[in-house]
Amino acid sequence: MKKKKKKLFVALFLCAFIGIGTALATTSDNVVSETIEQIKIKVQCKRCKGKGYLYLKKAHGACLGKGCAACDYLGYTKTRVKCADCDGTGWVSNK
Repeated sequence: MKKKKKKLFVALFLCAFIGIGTALATTSDNVVSETIEQIKIKVQCKRCKGKGYLYLKKAHGACLGKGCAACDYLGYTKTRVKCADCDGTGWVSNK
């Protein structure tokens, strides 16, 4: 009697194990295909060349663009601003 129960238990365990494996195998294909569709490729921002910021040049108001010691005799000042195309990250997603 004990041997029959043991064999029955082993048979049920194997059937359950095979059933779970089959269920996982059939659903894993769907998960992989959905994951592949969600991948976005990031490329370096062309506007800021991957730095995430740009320099805006503005004529120096004090010397009217002629050049002075305050603007290093360049006639303009440079202001660092965040790149609007990549939002300061240096990367844009390829959609």
